[in-house]
Amino acid sequence: MYEPKFTPPATAGTNPPEVLSGSVEESVATSSTVAKSGLAGRLAVGGLVAVLGLGGAYAARSAMNGPAGPASSDEAVTLFFEALDNDDLVGLVEVIHPAERESIAEPMFAMLDHSKRLEIMAETADGAPPMIDFEVDGLTYSVEATGPRLHYVTTTGGTVTTPDDVAFPAGPLFDRFDIDVEDSVGDSVTTEDLGENPMKMAVVEEDGSWYVSVWYSVAEDARREAEKAFPGVGSGPAPVGAASPDAVLEDMLKAMADLDAEGVLTLLDPEEAGALYDYHSLYMGPINEGLAEMEAEAEAADAEWSLDSIDFEAVESNGRQIARFVSMEASFSVTEWDGTVISGSIKMSDGCAVVAVAEETIDSCEAETDERAAEIKRIQDGLLEIADLSSVTLDAFDRLSAVETGFTVVERNGRWYLSLMPTVLESVNDHLAVLQPEDLVAMGTDIEELIEDQERVGEELVDLLLGSDFELLAGGVNPIIPLGEPASNNFVPVSPPITIEPDDLVDSDDDWDWDTPELGELEDLLVPNDGAFALSSDNTYLSWEIDMTQTPAYVRGAYVFGENDSLEVLEFAGPIDPGLFDENSWNLTDIDGVVVAEHEFFGQQVAFVGNYVVWSVGTSDDTQMFFDQIVALQ
Repeated sequence: MYEPKFTPPATAGTNPPEVLSGSVEESVATSSTVAKSGLAGRLAVGGLVAVLGLGGAYAARSAMNGPAGPASSDEAVTLFFEALDNDDLVGLVEVIHPAERESIAEPMFAMLDHSKRLEIMAETADGAPPMIDFEVDGLTYSVEATGPRLHYVTTTGGTVTTPDDVAFPAGPLFDRFDIDVEDSVGDSVTTEDLGENPMKMAVVEEDGSWYVSVWYSVAEDARREAEKAFPGVGSGPAPVGAASPDAVLEDMLKAMADLDAEGVLTLLDPEEAGALYDYHSLYMGPINEGLAEMEAEAEAADAEWSLDSIDFEAVESNGRQIARFVSMEASFSVTEWDGTVISGSIKMSDGCAVVAVAEETIDSCEAETDERAAEIKRIQDGLLEIADLSSVTLDAFDRLSAVETGFTVVERNGRWYLSLMPTVLESVNDHLAVLQPEDLVAMGTDIEELIEDQERVGEELVDLLLGSDFELLAGGVNPIIPLGEPASNNFVPVSPPITIEPDDLVDSDDDWDWDTPELGELEDLLVPNDGAFALSSDNTYLSWEIDMTQTPAYVRGAYVFGENDSLEVLEFAGPIDPGLFDENSWNLTDIDGVVVAEHEFFGQQVAFVGNYVVWSVGTSDDTQMFFDQIVALQ
């Protein structure tokens, strides 16, 4: 029998019986007061994560190596509320799922240690700090056996009371900068009914013991809201993992490139991400449908891509393995409607990126000419001189920038997996670990001095910027050829490259090599406007949306702009079939005998009037120009 590490208070009523599969039983919690912060929402297991991060680190860590957990779901729930009753962080940790202790609680305990060491929080005794304080009275709850290994708990009665003003255990750092923090809570409180606003949580069986789980609670709530069938604990795909710590992210990016969602999932830590594994049937279908649509669109556009090489390296950081990015090479190609193949590549390594498409190349490091680098350094030195930061602050910045960053990977049964929460939380701890209290004092002092001397700082900053060579900093911008959104009809337009210089913006027909027809008779059919110019067949919005090889011969076109709207008015040798528009993106309606297509997401409208097509470029509420043009063509 599991023995809690504290003496539970006397209970009012009997403990509920063991729940049978599918049954629902109502339980009565302790009659004594439960103390902790938060209303019903904060009582939810998601809020428990924050509570654990504020508890006693040493005592809670000792619980992680304690005896096996509660023997039943009911015992886990009872001990959970009894721990709240006693402000017992040890008891709370003992009933939390072991994988969540490791991935959430341990990193947050480390943050607490750093907060105390850096004098952000006071060195209080282990246990719940004074800012945590709530009372639960007359609590009752139901336990539903959703499956053999997951039971669902819902409060059915009782109240939770929390003070409106709570105290933060401020450390000496606050005193150093004369920041007042209330050291006692006020008398004002808020009470909420746990029957009307119930708290809900999932209790999961693991290795014969039952634990409250954060992630299973989130997943089960989502399942119930979606009214889907319960998949069952342990029903997920078999974890695959990688052969080495550096291969985890390599394999994951390869799976992403292959649009293999399940391949990505099976590289996640199966203990931490157990809920994602078990509930994968609820979300994997829609994900795969979306990926299939993406693949179909790419195939229709003759678009291909490949991850040619990917390299990560594994290093140790504060007792754990992290995978750091080293290099990557990828290539892609897309075929235009006329058969022209546009290909490109992306290479990343040593902090540099080289992107090449057709005959255009951008090398992020090559742009750093000697003159440009010297100008950047001059500005950086000028900013540091203006800020006049202390040597302590500068040294702290150097240490922070030298911190190893990457993705946390863990070993399970000889295979390696990505661990999500530690990747985020432990990264914060890695940066906190290199700081000392005097670093924060120096940073705060520098900020105070900058604020006090803001007039001088502003004047010197303006002088520095006015004296900068922005043309040298900007350099020539050679944009990569924009690849248009692949349409479902094999047509992917590719705009010719334009070289843009800071003082010489090029907007020349020669760069586009347009074969521009005259407006001719079309000009007489245009509604009053502020200007119009001719369009070639491959320089229209319409050509970005449909396969122009499937339309009658293009005669002429005009771009027309007015005060509130802009139009394309295009003439063809015969009527265009509105069915050429993608039915997944466009809705077709008949307005007074004229077929109008409206984009489902962006709101553009296209009208088909005999041999003419009118495209409303803008999405303004004022579309009078669009309708006037339709009438003029009729």
